[in-house]
Amino acid sequence: MTTARVGLHSLPTELKQQIVQCCADQDSLLASAFGTLFGEAVPTHMQPPRHDPLHRSINKNQSLVALAAVSHEWNELAAPVLFQVLPVNKISSSHFTTRVLPRRGHHFVRLWGDPSIHNGTTDVFAGPSSAHFDSLIRTLPHLPNLTELHTPDLIGDLRIRLRRSLDEAEQLQLGPDAVEVYNCMYREREKAILGLLERVESIAYPMAVPRDLLSSFEHIGGANLKTLEVHIMAADDDPESTVNFAAVLHKFPNLESLTVHIETFGDHGALNPILVAAAAAAEDPTTLPRPPPKLRNLVLTGDSHRAQFPDFDPSSAPLLRFAHHFSETLRTLDLDIGCADYDPDGDRSRNTDLADYVHDSTPLAFTEQFPHVRQLVLRDLASLSATLLTSIASTTFPSLKSCLCYLPPSYDSQDISSRLHLAEAASRIPGFEILTKVSPAVDSMSSRLFKWHHRHQVDHLPDRHHFSAESTYPEPVRYPSAKEDPVDLSERVQLTLEHLNEWFRSARDAQDADTLAQMRDLLEGIDARRAVIDAWTGGAGSESKPEGE
Repeated sequence: MTTARVGLHSLPTELKQQIVQCCADQDSLLASAFGTLFGEAVPTHMQPPRHDPLHRSINKNQSLVALAAVSHEWNELAAPVLFQVLPVNKISSSHFTTRVLPRRGHHFVRLWGDPSIHNGTTDVFAGPSSAHFDSLIRTLPHLPNLTELHTPDLIGDLRIRLRRSLDEAEQLQLGPDAVEVYNCMYREREKAILGLLERVESIAYPMAVPRDLLSSFEHIGGANLKTLEVHIMAADDDPESTVNFAAVLHKFPNLESLTVHIETFGDHGALNPILVAAAAAAEDPTTLPRPPPKLRNLVLTGDSHRAQFPDFDPSSAPLLRFAHHFSETLRTLDLDIGCADYDPDGDRSRNTDLADYVHDSTPLAFTEQFPHVRQLVLRDLASLSATLLTSIASTTFPSLKSCLCYLPPSYDSQDISSRLHLAEAASRIPGFEILTKVSPAVDSMSSRLFKWHHRHQVDHLPDRHHFSAESTYPEPVRYPSAKEDPVDLSERVQLTLEHLNEWFRSARDAQDADTLAQMRDLLEGIDARRAVIDAWTGGAGSESKPEGE
């Protein structure tokens, strides 16, 4: 009796699922390293285009995709992770509607607004175009588990489209019947989108304002919403922001995680009214309603801009008072409070006119207790001030188990005073860790990718000799685009490799630099793949000689 052959197929299902997750994590890590490398470390003029061999290799050599191609079983195991996120710009493709949606529609959990769906836009969270919007409406019945929205306000976008359609109808002097057609189309689409909103559990869109959220949920409940990201503008942009935010807290009673982006100061330096209300709530709790009873995680971001306050840094203490309003139920508090070196809104009048600014010398420190917070996360330089670190004590955080401090790229590690403050904090704060904004794993992988990219750039300097004369060396074998028989294809690849070795030996023996450079250019895609594999495995890269050497 023969023993069954042991292989990946014989592993327990739980272990197979862990392998799937490891592959997904690895792909995410590689993508993060690529984004970090070409988003920060490399100057814009040196960043690779989307057809760059390294970019192509990272996209093609995804371990999760390769795992899904091993067998039908692995395909089914990888599908829930592989088809978790649905980019809006994929919805209208025939491949998606005819092949992916019928088989994998139930796997999609998150709808993501993609930048490529609007021509010329750079907004990562751009909303759907007309074609994609229509396709989204049609596909919703096949997306039963879609519960996370990483898109702009769909209802607001729909209303804008209706307004434009009615304006066009008026300009064309269409009759009431044509106008009613537009209204009917709007009502049908609105009904479909409202059905999606009613079941949604997460809305993560950095520019979502309370006013638009309340408008979208005007006729439906928000009891299912557990995670929300909201942006609170200064009074000049939204005079009712305080009232609207209070209504949001009341509208979504089951929130567990809340991310709040606060525009700290208005055009003329006035403090955001929501921060004024939070300060008043310490004496009059009715100023802001009690936070949702299930709220456990609060992420708060807020900063001032040096262009608006060129001569001094305004106090960020009001942001801490706002955070304390939620202290009763919080388990995790994540603060990103700083002073940006740029003004994202450009040269606006608020940059020089501070007529409404009220000087506040209150130091940035925790003065109230957060009784149940177990993890505290501090980001940016202002959040790591000595005064703030000193205020983190057993009296303010009696339940604290972990304190993570992310150092900004501009942090001066040679500053003796800062190092002493951090060392003192580490000696007494439970679970105190100092981190950079880039994880060590991403940093290590980015370093390996950068070495390959730098070598590739040096090899392709603009003043490098270009080849214009007819070549005197053998041309490589060209493959037809149609799919071929594997046996025949193997023979042709073998022929190419033999030809490559012969070509290399001839150029090397003749010390023909032009031919060797031409070979390097033709093989850059293969070299990019090697760089990606090295980044995956942590290898230093092989400098193997060609076969036969």
